[in-house]
Amino acid sequence: MQYKNNRLLTVFAVSIFLLSACKKTQDVVANNPESTPAPTPIAVAADPEKIKDSVLLYTKELYLWHNQIPSTFNARSYADPIAIMTAVRQYSIEPGFSAPVDRWSFAMKKTEWDNMSGGLGSTFGATSAAEGDFGFGVFFLAEGDLRVKSVERESPAGRVGIRRSWRITKINGNTNITTSNSSTIVDAVYKSTQSTFTFIKPDGNSVDIPLTAAHYREHPVYLDTVYTINSKKIGYLVFNSFLGDTTEITNEFNRVFSRFSSQNISEVVIDLRYNGGGYVSIQEKLANYLISSSYNNNIMMKQQYNDKNSRYNSTTYFRKTGSVNLNRVFFIVTSGTASASELLINNLKPYM
Repeated sequence: MQYKNNRLLTVFAVSIFLLSACKKTQDVVANNPESTPAPTPIAVAADPEKIKDSVLLYTKELYLWHNQIPSTFNARSYADPIAIMTAVRQYSIEPGFSAPVDRWSFAMKKTEWDNMSGGLGSTFGATSAAEGDFGFGVFFLAEGDLRVKSVERESPAGRVGIRRSWRITKINGNTNITTSNSSTIVDAVYKSTQSTFTFIKPDGNSVDIPLTAAHYREHPVYLDTVYTINSKKIGYLVFNSFLGDTTEITNEFNRVFSRFSSQNISEVVIDLRYNGGGYVSIQEKLANYLISSSYNNNIMMKQQYNDKNSRYNSTTYFRKTGSVNLNRVFFIVTSGTASASELLINNLKPYM
């Protein structure tokens, strides 16, 4: 069994066998030989104890706070790599902070990471890498009022026509759609291979829809349009993930911003409510479309590694893309907006 560890932020990611944070290492290395080298995949014996040893070995080599991990740390006392990384995070102590600052480092099976980072469902956290998921998320609008939050258009849910805002009144025959029954709801929506849902559509009609989990191609650009408000044209882009097929996303950015340019927009709203992050390289591309040309060549971000790997420290500069020159950029976020989404906001904040 292989695991992959993921460190969010650009400071540095710890790796077990193949490290990739919000950054797609192979993309960066291909374009810049001085960037962080892509770690070499390592064949590890299927001995759980040796896997744990490898986790600690790579953590002590690559983790930003490696020198704060005590020499007495016993990786074999933890159940698996996931538990090890949860424990390691407690040592990410920085002056001025009362609690560990690393909330993101984690481990996951390599097969699951490959599916997720490649833009192959399951997006919504489903049963397993082999089974996929239904392709929709839910939330409580109010107690007892469970709604569809978002739907991937090529997913099982998307293909049968399920839409955002539909109300769910029954799951597998169970009408207890309340927060007190949330664990059952989560299991049925996100962790099951088959479930049947009763939906109420906006027109008041009820429909029963059975779903079977499957893999599907994600489309991070969920919606793009232009609104005219008081004679001002404002672009609107719902962008749900910095993961997926890099070429497809790049082409989508080009299409969206060409549309914005043709309509002479001066402001844009970027909706990141459901965007939990992804590749730093894709964040760069979007940032370069959004930045005003007057800030071209200014610093976008700096990447800092630990003292063992400081030779890979780097500075990235804005390289303006496209002809859209924005006066203002607005972001819509939630508590689920994270990682590369936060990086995008912080990179633009000093300039926009």
